[in-house]
Amino acid sequence: MIVPSNIDETIPVVCNTGDQEVLGNITAAVALDLPWLQLAEPHDGTAVIVGGGPSMKPLLPMIAAHQRSGHKVFAVNGTIPSLSMAGVNPDFFVLLDAKPSNVDFVRPHKDTKYLIASQCNPVVFAALEGYDVTIWHPSFPGIWPIIGDKPGAVIGGGSSVGLLALSVAFCMGYRNIHVYGLDSSYSKDGKAHAYDQDADDDREFYHVNGVEYPASKWMVRQAVEFQDVAVQLAAENTIIHVHGYGLLPAVAQAMIGPNKVDLNHVLQ
Repeated sequence: MIVPSNIDETIPVVCNTGDQEVLGNITAAVALDLPWLQLAEPHDGTAVIVGGGPSMKPLLPMIAAHQRSGHKVFAVNGTIPSLSMAGVNPDFFVLLDAKPSNVDFVRPHKDTKYLIASQCNPVVFAALEGYDVTIWHPSFPGIWPIIGDKPGAVIGGGSSVGLLALSVAFCMGYRNIHVYGLDSSYSKDGKAHAYDQDADDDREFYHVNGVEYPASKWMVRQAVEFQDVAVQLAAENTIIHVHGYGLLPAVAQAMIGPNKVDLNHVLQ
């Protein structure tokens, strides 16, 4: 397993919202009378993280079975309508992006607990007024002076909401985590998500153990970062089960076999 040290130069994080706007969102969130995510003691519960990759949709029956077994479903971004098709109302909903348009992903429901990043736009918090909302803080540059010394977890572990949801679940005490829909590549018919969303045009082909995967640079970054996140969580006695198909599941599978994945060549 190799996690390139030059990832920030080869695949930089491109935020779709300016730093000052993000910091302004954080300032507004901190002023709200809402609880902050705290570090919880480990327990024997199971978390099911559901991302929006194309492989999520055919696996909806498995996700529904998890919930029937008492496992807690964590939906991210635009996955709630797809989950509803399988009769699944998520136990938790995780949102990271600072764009105001992401309020469209929110589906207020009294039985869902909303884990909203402090960098999210105030319109998101307004849409969830009166619902069960907890603020979590992403490790964004400049956040510390804003949040001050009030107790609360600051979450790192990747640049995508799917990866950060792993760290959020870990912070909440989960040490058994299933992952769906973190494909990090396009489907055979060119879909980037299980739901309608504009796809990127920078796709190239990448290989893991002889299999070719079309992916955009942000997808490859997620697959690279997953290796580091998985190793760190495993060191804390966390078991991660990755379901589905695509670049990231292929990387995850290779990590448990004799061959480690060298993604340096895809970053040159």
